[in-house]
Amino acid sequence: MALRTPEVSIGVGLAVGTVVYGIYQGALPPVADVRSLDAHNQDVAASERMAGWTAAAVVAGISLLAKDGTVFIIGGSMVIAMSLRHRHANAVNPVEGRAGTEGRGLPEGLRYVDSWVEPNFDRCFQVMECDDAALLQQWVLHWAGLADFEIIPVVKSADTRAVVEPLL
Repeated sequence: MALRTPEVSIGVGLAVGTVVYGIYQGALPPVADVRSLDAHNQDVAASERMAGWTAAAVVAGISLLAKDGTVFIIGGSMVIAMSLRHRHANAVNPVEGRAGTEGRGLPEGLRYVDSWVEPNFDRCFQVMECDDAALLQQWVLHWAGLADFEIIPVVKSADTRAVVEPLL
């Protein structure tokens, strides 16, 4: 019998996502430990594959028993997210990677302003300044394969005020 209400479907889907998280937590070392190992560690890769197949089987089984696609979508999304998280952590050795030997790799004209790091070291937020977006592209290409980037252009408040005030 299929789950009848969206609330139940989403609740069961989130519970399945929690089970997937538990499978990955039990099968793999913490991400911080994975990052301290050599890049592309075969033991971590094998553990990640085992956790992925186990989690996928659990998601498929519960989805079939519940006869609910929502459970499959939420649980499957969690499998993909956890897999990518651990594969990314296993891809780069921060101790021996390019970051230690090549500095920030800034092209001429791109200025580093400041940065903030999450307490768990998962993400670093950097404020960069330049007159040409192509400089940001060069910088991103320099770090290709070592980091994921999301570039969000911003305008200083005073400049925004100068543009908006004549329209008020």
